[in-house]
Amino acid sequence: MNRANPKDLRNALVTANAFVKAGILFVAVPITDQADYADLLNQAGERLEKLEQQANQEVTP
Repeated sequence: MNRANPKDLRNALVTANAFVKAGILFVAVPITDQADYADLLNQAGERLEKLEQQANQEVTP
């Protein structure tokens, strides 16, 4: 097992704390390699866009 870079771990904690403050439920998922990391980041971005669209639909009648 390769240990994660401390800077990357701090960035992950910042992101997790931002989700908590925004009230967004999330699941911490370990990554296997850089390609997996990139894929999961892409999925997270897509999900955040979906949440944003849902929030906009709730605000706009």
